[in-house]
Amino acid sequence: MDLLSYLSPYVKGLLNICDTPGDLTDVPDRCCLNDDGILDMDYIKLQFPPVAEDTPEYFIECVKKLSPVFKQIESLLRTLSPDEFSKRYGGHIEWTCDKQKVLQCHSLLLKPESCSVLPILLNTLLLERSLGDLYMLEGKQCPSMLKDLLVTAELTQLLGDTMVRLLRVLLGPPISLNLRNVVWHGFAGPSDIHKRHGYMLLMVTVTIGSILGEKALSIPHREYIDIKDSHYLAMPGIDKLDEITFKEVIRNSDFIPHIMKTNWFEAIAHFTARRYDNCVVLLVPLLEHSMRCVYASVNNCPERVLTAESAVHFTTFDEILSPVLQDGSINKLRECLGDGCL
Repeated sequence: MDLLSYLSPYVKGLLNICDTPGDLTDVPDRCCLNDDGILDMDYIKLQFPPVAEDTPEYFIECVKKLSPVFKQIESLLRTLSPDEFSKRYGGHIEWTCDKQKVLQCHSLLLKPESCSVLPILLNTLLLERSLGDLYMLEGKQCPSMLKDLLVTAELTQLLGDTMVRLLRVLLGPPISLNLRNVVWHGFAGPSDIHKRHGYMLLMVTVTIGSILGEKALSIPHREYIDIKDSHYLAMPGIDKLDEITFKEVIRNSDFIPHIMKTNWFEAIAHFTARRYDNCVVLLVPLLEHSMRCVYASVNNCPERVLTAESAVHFTTFDEILSPVLQDGSINKLRECLGDGCL
């Protein structure tokens, strides 16, 4: 099911507010930053409407007011080399569960041949896990969904109302920019999200570190799953396939929508370079997207390939692999692909 974009008109319009050419002539230089080169939260607070609401109108207004901030942050961070970024901001990203990955996000954004999807995938992953670790300082059971985590009193107490409102504009709910779900469910093509969204996420990560530094908090991080000696390694290895063969398969595949092939090629480049973590981070959302396209085609529900908004849930793997549809009818994907594949 080939489309030019898999973003709904509302989501695409919201993202495009920040993608218009950056005219900053009427905005004081670096007015959104404090003397330490991080976000001035007093200035950010002034950009929000007086009352926070979960309405499309509220989030549209927030993104419009924050658009110059996105552009200023991009103009700053893209001029810093990886070493300069590390020296300037390294101390403010110690709070995350993986400082080196945050630094890698900046390096990836600087590469002209790299699209914005991978650094946003990595940064949202790190933010979600690290914010969950932060929540555990005050709460007992961390909410399983990021949008629920962002409305907890515990997080507001630790980060302040303005930072939480900013996080909600960027990462959830569905009528926000919702960058986490847009990339992690595979909806974003290589040109759908501007790199300035990635730079903004980086600056938010840095600013959170500064806020927490003032509180002198020590954040214990939850352990990762160790898959070295587990059933996850039961699949046979495919490391003998070369990059040219991989690319030829992708190029000729009807399973992969045309606009997504660039992202698949980037994933394969990471695989052949033995950066398997980056490869998997790219491939899981891409696989879900291709499966969603087949699901929507065989079940005659083409509208489900687009990003969802407030009234409809995302079509994710849970629904794609379910034996039945939401209306109780049989999911024809099993008939199409067979039990062995599923």
